[in-house]
Amino acid sequence: MSGEDDVGEIKFDPNTLAGQFMINPDILNKASPTIPAGFPKDLIPLEKCQNEMGRLLDCMIEHKFDNVECNTMQKSYYICKNWRDSLIFKRIKEWETEMFDFMSENEKNVYLQSMMNKKKTMIDKYEKLPVIPKTRGQRIRISSDIEQIDWRIKYCNDLLNNTYRV
Repeated sequence: MSGEDDVGEIKFDPNTLAGQFMINPDILNKASPTIPAGFPKDLIPLEKCQNEMGRLLDCMIEHKFDNVECNTMQKSYYICKNWRDSLIFKRIKEWETEMFDFMSENEKNVYLQSMMNKKKTMIDKYEKLPVIPKTRGQRIRISSDIEQIDWRIKYCNDLLNNTYRV
């Protein structure tokens, strides 16, 4: 496969990790969680998936970047990444819920409003990005961030209105 070959609807860009290593781009379509400001770094599982990524890269190098030969490694990395991201989301929710519990009513409203403002800013940025292959990664990242902040707004709003259910 050359750097110009199609994979589904996506053309590989040789300047990206997926393009350089011919990794199935579907694995990279889902952005990892964005860590909120103030989130404790010790709650971020940094070591997770490094072994899987290392095995995938070793396989790609061994097979001269033929991604077909490394499908098993790609799947293993994708499963680990999804698990790690789920763990991060869970920890963000637990941290934010605990933090939110200690806020006054006014602080909660200000916090929610700041998240809504941030969401609006992200939507504006997303809508201004042209829909071209060069901005694809940015659009995926921003779309993921919008989805994440929407999720956070919902459960914080539920906490504020005492409708949150574990």
